[in-house]
Amino acid sequence: MNATETKQRQRKQARAAHGEQAGQELRLADIPLREAVELVRIDLPAEEAVPLLELGLMPGCAVCPVRRSPFGDPVLDVDGALIAVRRELANCLCVRRAMASGAN
Repeated sequence: MNATETKQRQRKQARAAHGEQAGQELRLADIPLREAVELVRIDLPAEEAVPLLELGLMPGCAVCPVRRSPFGDPVLDVDGALIAVRRELANCLCVRRAMASGAN
C-alpha cells in the first residue's frame, strides 16, 4: 500500500468515526475494522443480490468488518461466518451504526 492509499484510508476512517451520527446511513466500505453495524439495504440489482442473501447477508443483520485481505478487500463477520467481499461490493452495502443504548 502506498502513501496516497494510506492517507485516503485514514481520511475515510476519520470521516466514518467522527462525521456521522448513530442511525445515519453509510457505506460498508467506510466503516473501520471491528465496528459492528446493521445492514440497511443492498444497492444492487436483484440477480446480483441473491448470492449475498443466500450467504446470510440481508437487511437487518449485524455486520462487522474484521480484517482486510492482502489487496484491501474487507472480510466481514456475519452471524459468526466470515465472508470476503470486494471493495466495490462493500460500496453497494448501506449500513447504519447501532443506536447508542441509554442507561435505564
